[in-house]
Amino acid sequence: MPQSYAIETSDLSKSLGGSPVVRNVALAVPRGSVFGFLGPNGAGKTTVMRLLVGLLKPDAGSVRLLGCDLAENRKPLMGRIGAFIETPGLYEHLSGRDNLKLACRLRRIDLADISRVLDIVAMEDAADRRVRSYSLGMKQRMALARALLGKPELLLLDEPTNGLDPEGIMAMRELIRDLPRRIDATVFLSSHLLGEVEEVADRIALLREGKLIAQGTLSELRGTSARLRITVDRPVDAIPMLRGQGLDVTPGPGADDLSVVPGEQCADFDPAQINRSLVNAGIGVRALAPERQGLEQLYRQTMGQRPQLEQEIA
Repeated sequence: MPQSYAIETSDLSKSLGGSPVVRNVALAVPRGSVFGFLGPNGAGKTTVMRLLVGLLKPDAGSVRLLGCDLAENRKPLMGRIGAFIETPGLYEHLSGRDNLKLACRLRRIDLADISRVLDIVAMEDAADRRVRSYSLGMKQRMALARALLGKPELLLLDEPTNGLDPEGIMAMRELIRDLPRRIDATVFLSSHLLGEVEEVADRIALLREGKLIAQGTLSELRGTSARLRITVDRPVDAIPMLRGQGLDVTPGPGADDLSVVPGEQCADFDPAQINRSLVNAGIGVRALAPERQGLEQLYRQTMGQRPQLEQEIA
């Protein structure tokens, strides 16, 4: 049975102020998934999300949402999509409930749906307080409640954990992870918190300078990245020898551990041959195995970046 997609883009491109911001992006987001969208500051993530909801028109390419062309079906599609992009955008002088009532009236949604979404985000007890009294985490959850009105089939969330404290991040993470099952929807999530995306996302896409670098499940992307963890008795001698074979070598977590990947000049990355060359050089090999990568390591390798703090990856 062919794969069904909630989001499909083809050659999606957009320039702003004469500069290209999004370049030939081809996304494929399966229905029912939590899809993590990652990239450094200025990569074009928010611009892509604005293109997906029709807030910007592409210079080239196309967007299909829930099987329908966005350009031809924007009005009916907006009734099937929930989103918040960049900021919660709530009226702070109103209560949370009144914000939801206003959204229902504008979108012609039954007011009875308010109780359902407040229950999902656990905000029923605070719903009648003015939004200006909310913490940032409460504002984020109320904005999510507004996006959930009308039972959307697709939810687009731009940095939903941005600025939250650890407790707020944990609560939002658990909420997002459970959404596809609870509301039968697809979640498209932009975030700079790599660990949080790794906890909730089924699939990820990496964007750099407006170009899609990689997308797929974490296990699929790990499979495209050859990396070995080698434990030797003489790492000081092993490092220059392996580098002489065109391999990129960095110290591993242990004193005798090495992390090895093929360099640009490496024609054949053969673990058995690497093991033989070390043994033939008189270097004892205690362990050699594929190295499991977390999302942060995969991000650094795929994006060609040096290690950096998560908060710098925006």
